[in-house]
Amino acid sequence: MSLQQNRDTDAMVPAWLINQVANLYCGGKELTQPYISPLYGDFHGFPDTLIQVSDSEVLFDDSRRVADKMRAARVPVQLDIWHKLPHVWQAFAAVIPEGCAAINDVARFLRS
Repeated sequence: MSLQQNRDTDAMVPAWLINQVANLYCGGKELTQPYISPLYGDFHGFPDTLIQVSDSEVLFDDSRRVADKMRAARVPVQLDIWHKLPHVWQAFAAVIPEGCAAINDVARFLRS
């Protein structure tokens, strides 16, 4: 599972903090509520969706699970897997070329 496999490669999301942050985020509510975790939501009727994820993120498997769940709901989903990049690498577009390339891919997706 990527939470364990990528615990040493994801500099943005420390695996050892996931449970603590999740509990702070949910404010005592169940972690399986769709508004807390989209993994537990109903994707029927969603528009075409683009998911960008890096194979070195602790959330890599979650992104694949969301894409699979969307496909099961007959939502057209494009899962783009990038390699060896930090979580939200798109935010670093001014520093790393992959960030700029990912943003350009989003623009192409939105135009299509």
